[in-house]
Amino acid sequence: MQIGADLSHVFCTDGAATVIKGYSPELIVHPYLPDSWQAAQDGHGAQQDEERAQKRREEAVAAVDAWLDRFDAVLVGPGLGRDPLTLATVAEVRAWLQAGYVAARTCQLGCLFARSPHRASVPF
Repeated sequence: MQIGADLSHVFCTDGAATVIKGYSPELIVHPYLPDSWQAAQDGHGAQQDEERAQKRREEAVAAVDAWLDRFDAVLVGPGLGRDPLTLATVAEVRAWLQAGYVAARTCQLGCLFARSPHRASVPF
């Protein structure tokens, strides 16, 4: 990888996973993030849709949370798209990251979180 990482984990929606897997063998793809289209396929009615969306968000945050302790740095942002359910899920994950990581860099592409300030000296 261009920044010196041997492997990178990518958390994305199911629809984006196949394309992302084809970019590089060093990418480990986790299609955990929900999207509105997927949630709409599961339910009928606005009340059920909101309940299912909340359940999908909670499941996705738990799935991502299970992996975060293994990472030294996490980049949030590039390529997220505009889907409101995906963005709401990422906002919950980002709030969790702000509690446990140091916000090392913020730029147009996203926000880089690192476990310690010494590991946060990645130039952009």
